[in-house]
Amino acid sequence: MLPYLSAQPPAFVFLTHLRDDDDLDRIGASSFLRRYSDGEDDFRRKMSSLPPLVAGEISFGFAPVRGEVVVVMRKPDALFGPGGGRAVLEGLEVALERGASVIGLGALIAPATAGGARLLRHLPDGVTLTNTNAYTAVLVQANVREAAADLGSGTGAQVAVIGCTGSVGVPASRLLADDGFPLVLVGRTVERVRRHLGDLEGKARFAAGLDSALGCEVVVLLTSDESARLTPDHVSPGATVIDFAQPANVTPADVAAFERHGVTVVEGGIVRVPDYWCSVDLGLADRADTTACVTEAYLFAREGIQAHSVGRPTTELARRLERAALRHGVRPQPLRALAPAGSA
Repeated sequence: MLPYLSAQPPAFVFLTHLRDDDDLDRIGASSFLRRYSDGEDDFRRKMSSLPPLVAGEISFGFAPVRGEVVVVMRKPDALFGPGGGRAVLEGLEVALERGASVIGLGALIAPATAGGARLLRHLPDGVTLTNTNAYTAVLVQANVREAAADLGSGTGAQVAVIGCTGSVGVPASRLLADDGFPLVLVGRTVERVRRHLGDLEGKARFAAGLDSALGCEVVVLLTSDESARLTPDHVSPGATVIDFAQPANVTPADVAAFERHGVTVVEGGIVRVPDYWCSVDLGLADRADTTACVTEAYLFAREGIQAHSVGRPTTELARRLERAALRHGVRPQPLRALAPAGSA
């Protein structure tokens, strides 16, 4: 445990994992282990073999709601590989030991646990679990509205949602359909899209394959699956790609190729919460900002929500969190184009 953490239990714990090698350097133990490592490979091996740890805390000015960040020291490939499930459960145990009443799941913890459903039986009474995807769906809607307005198309902009059948994709697709956007809903198979979003047939085109996004003015990325890695050839020049995936679907190394193709790539789901401060660098361009996922865990604790949110959240929960966010001064941040790797 970090020495500066409060002895008082946090209101919520944000349970996440290492997204990439850059995250290794954002963990407090990294400088110590690097000093005693024999090169980068040894350093990465040592960092990725650590048990889950409390990496830092989150506060909101003088508000009584305080959070902590617990990190499972596994990158995506290890999270889904042998021992990944055990590592997540160990992280959950650390979060429970901290005494939080709300646990929010970050990055790929939810996909690795069936949207959080596999963790429910490990929770004691009085602890609420959220996979943090309902408020992310709200941000999808807000970010798409902004991108479409910037393109001058409004709700007439054709929008492709890649990863539409996931825990964010289902409620986000329904929110966008409510706005009247013409949608192309892209899943692994058309049958899978129809199974989860059949009520939108007639309002949206169901599709499989990344090239289904061609011709769309806005492309929403909701999956980090390697088999669904977007390339410039999948998108028409002039389009805006909004990447919500954690880890990112479009890496910084790929941004320049999209720019040359005339496509703007932006990071979705960025939020400004009044008086927010986090001792952990979450890798955002501005550390005064935070993610929709962290924000949902905060809103659950602030609002005293006690019903679990696992699997695919409802649009009703998404709208409830949207109203709560407005009450507490939470606002989506304007979209910003991602900088290519190596740029200043």
